[in-house]
This record gives sequence, structure tokens and C-alpha cells, in this order.
Amino acid sequence: MAILSTACGGGGPSGPDSQDHSGPLFSVSPMPLETIHQISPVGSNNKIFPVGHTYWLSCDEQLSWGGTPEEQAANPDCHLERQVLVAPGPGVVRWVNPAEDGAVTVTTPGGNYDWTMGHVTPLVTEGTRVTAGQPVARMLYRHGFDFGVLQVKGGKVNGLANPERFPPYPPVHPISLYGEPLRTQLINFVPTVEGDKLGKQHWDVPGTAMGAWFLEGAPAGNLLGPHGVPYNLYFGRFTLRQSVRFVAVGRPWPGQVNQTLTLDPAGRDWEAITPASGRVAQRMWHGTQTGLVTQFEWPAGTIVVEMLAADRLRIEWFDTHEPVTEFTAASRVYIR
Repeated sequence: MAILSTACGGGGPSGPDSQDHSGPLFSVSPMPLETIHQISPVGSNNKIFPVGHTYWLSCDEQLSWGGTPEEQAANPDCHLERQVLVAPGPGVVRWVNPAEDGAVTVTTPGGNYDWTMGHVTPLVTEGTRVTAGQPVARMLYRHGFDFGVLQVKGGKVNGLANPERFPPYPPVHPISLYGEPLRTQLINFVPTVEGDKLGKQHWDVPGTAMGAWFLEGAPAGNLLGPHGVPYNLYFGRFTLRQSVRFVAVGRPWPGQVNQTLTLDPAGRDWEAITPASGRVAQRMWHGTQTGLVTQFEWPAGTIVVEMLAADRLRIEWFDTHEPVTEFTAASRVYIR
């Protein structure tokens, strides 16, 4: 059985994570529609690598954490309550983390999918058969919870440069398992402004810089959890606005303020950087983790990238926008 890691410390049909799934398997929203503020696509960029689960929010996170009670109460789109969550469809509870900050994993009929709610306090036990609409957990936080689905039968993650680095089960957006009209009603809460509406987790383009990389000498196997962050490097496109490109560095260079840096609009696409490109200098800017805002008044230095082979590259960050072409002893080598 596969357990989806939804702890916050851990696509379209054209990509390796297809969101075109037969259904419907789900028929009930886990929380009332009138209390939903936003649902993220698969592939949120709040970590070094895109996240495989989704976030279901009942209030804007900044307002929920930093707003005054008066500001929260005045916003009709903010519903702060540890809501009871219900099963979206029938299944069998396969795994429970019974902690207050726990999780529940349920296998759908036929065993094709496992869905998990995280940052919740479970209300069910392992082995319980649940029906659509049955209470299964209570939100830990007042503003939302994690909700993820893995296709554990009949699915395959395609297009990875090194499949041994990732779990074999493709992440699925929960909305893709709903029928109409609920499917469209839920999609309306997803804020993607460009590209695949429901998102995708994996963006590797083998033979190019695009996608996931790991520091040379890193342990073998899966390094997606918090223990793997110092080894992680990612060249990607923001899931909400896929024309905006970024690099995320798990172990920033001294002086590098943020782990995630936004590529200058005139920069070269990561997919266009290959072993034949030689050294490529890319100017970076600070911006939001969503890619919706680039702060062009706040330079974020320059990175120099050189692909040494199809599965090996050298990179270094420099605290300047002046021309840079040479590596120093601070450069690092990453592999697939």
C-alpha cells in the first residue's frame, strides 16, 4: 500500500502527470462549498520541488495567520473554524496517524487510488469502511488542510530523468475524480492563470536543465522529504503562471536571501539549456512563491549553469547582475 506524504515538510494530459481520469469516484466535497476559499493545483511551489498534494483553504493564509480578528471577521470569504471533514467517496481506511496533527489514508473501491487528508485529527480507525459524506477527520488548523491522491494501480509517472528518485505512483488532483456539476464547481476555486488548470508535479525534460537535480554525493533513492532538502535543486515553471520560470535551491549560497529565485523574462528557457549550450548566465529576481508577482525592483543575483553531461551540471550563484562567466570554488555539481 502507498501512503501519500502530505506533511508540509515534504498535470495536464500533455505532461507526465495526467489529470484525465475516469470517474466519478468522488461525489461529496470534503468541506461545504460555501466555506471554500481556494483549492491549489497539484504542484504548488512552496517547497524546493513541486508538491504532489493539494491545499484546500477556507481562508487566505496570510489573513488567517497575520490578520486581526476584526479583519478576519470583516472578510466574507474567510471561514476560520476547525471544520469536520467528510469522505469524498466510499472506501476503506488503510492507514491512520492518530495524532492531533495526523492523517487519514483511504483506498477507493477497486484499489486504484489512495487518498489522504493531512494536518487533520482523525475520527476513524484503520479498517473502517466509509461512505461518501461520512465524517473522517477534523482540521488541525482553522484555515485549511492537505488533500492528496495517488494512482496506485494502472498509473505510471512518465518522463522522469531518473525514476529511482521518485515514488512510482502518479499524484492525481482530487477534483479529477469528481463528476459534474461538482467537478466544475470545485475547479472554479483553483487559481491557476496559465497552463494546466489542475497542475502537475513533475516537469523533467531529460537531456536539459529542466526539472529535478540532486547534489553530487547525495544519498541514493527518494530525497523528497525534509531530510533531502539540502541536496535538492529545481529548475521549473511556476504552476499558477507557467510562463514564469524559476530556480529553487535547497542549500542557498551565502548571501542568497531566498531559496526560490525568478528568472529574468529575457533569460533562456531551462528546456533550452543542454550540454551543447556551454556556460549560461541567467539574471534572477525576487518574487512570490506563486510566480504571480516578480519584484523587478529587487535583484536576486545571477546564476551560471553549465551542463557537463545529460545527467550532470555545474551551477553557482553570484550576488550581482554584472556579467559573470567563470565559476569559482563555490560552484556545485548536481546530478539526476
